[in-house]
This record gives sequence, C-alpha cells and structure tokens, in this order.
Amino acid sequence: MTLDLPSTPSGYLRRRLLTLPGLERLEAYDAWWAAEGRGMSAAIDRQGTPWLRMFEALGWRVDEVLYPPDQRALLLSGY
Repeated sequence: MTLDLPSTPSGYLRRRLLTLPGLERLEAYDAWWAAEGRGMSAAIDRQGTPWLRMFEALGWRVDEVLYPPDQRALLLSGY
C-alpha cells in the first residue's frame, strides 16, 4: 500500500477544498518554509530549552528568558 500524501500544507488544502482563498500567500509561505524556516526550526530544536538568565554581571537579579535568535523571526513569520 502506498500513501499519496501532499508535501506542503497548501498542497493538502488544495487537495481537500474545492476553492482556496489566499492560495498565493500560502504558497509564498511554503516557499519561505522550504528555503529558510525548516533550517531555523532545526537550529532552534538543537539548542533545546530556552535559557534563564537570573543575574547580570554585577549580581543584580534580571530574570530574562534567552531564546535563540531565529526563534523571533520564525514566530513572526508563522503569525
């Protein structure tokens, strides 16, 4: 048995729906994901859990969550 699954989210939606509004935007996002997003996601996954920075260099309490640099770009593109 072979499964014929679409390789992109827009491919899946195109297959399931008769009309698909905003197809150009979905295809542009698919292209961005293939070119940049997949690599960013893999790098973020390799870095693991975000770090918690509790103190600055002089010992003052700061409590900052340090995310990987590409995570912001990835989230903004997804939203």
